[in-house]
Amino acid sequence: MASMRAIARLATAIGLTAFAGYIVYLVVLAAEAQNISDGFDTIKRNAWALSALVDYVASVPLCATWAALRICGSARPWLAVAFGLSCLLLGNPVVLVIAAGALVFTSAGLLVRDSTSLITRRVQAQPLHVMAFLLATGVVLVGFTCATFAAIVSEPFSDGIDYVKAHPWALASFVDSFGGVLFAMAYVLVREWGSWALIAAFWAGLLLGGNGVSCLYVLLIGWNAVSVADLVLSGPSLTDKYWAGSSRGFVRQEDEI
Repeated sequence: MASMRAIARLATAIGLTAFAGYIVYLVVLAAEAQNISDGFDTIKRNAWALSALVDYVASVPLCATWAALRICGSARPWLAVAFGLSCLLLGNPVVLVIAAGALVFTSAGLLVRDSTSLITRRVQAQPLHVMAFLLATGVVLVGFTCATFAAIVSEPFSDGIDYVKAHPWALASFVDSFGGVLFAMAYVLVREWGSWALIAAFWAGLLLGGNGVSCLYVLLIGWNAVSVADLVLSGPSLTDKYWAGSSRGFVRQEDEI
């Protein structure tokens, strides 16, 4: 069983790294074909291309936040914020490579233990910075929903995809946003390990609804979190948070993949 987990982690890491390389390749092609300011103008001309860019932004609450805290930790919040902003500017390849490294080179993988007990989680009031983070995530989700709805009513999805494929920066932003979806799928698999129906439901939602679904997941796991690090790195699974009430979310050694 342990060898199967190791193989699964290695295969996931290879897949994430390969996709990160593909995103970088598309960005290089886009930069050679058109400067980035003209690329943004191209994206703004089409509702589906703009929706893909907003989809990328919607990956930030989970992807960039996870990467920043996984690298910097919660003891250096301003450094974590700076690193998260750099992830926003550099794109999801940074997140995917960090995730791959965590899967291959650390025993904890995508999630880590912390010293906060479940009793502390239940009795502490939710800090303002966590509430602010969840509020910002909610705003991003609303923006994503509005952008997607605007794209749906403006033209058929097939026409939008044709436009995206014909313009290098639009294609790069679309594929970059899907990098966030891939990370979210791996994250949900690890955090909800064993709750296969829930994992399947979120995977289907992520593939159909994009990173807006990852924002929804952040809001769901964020309830009663005592810190943002607790929220994205070490809190319980949805099953344990809302139904089981156990400590499974601390990523016991036998539950790691």
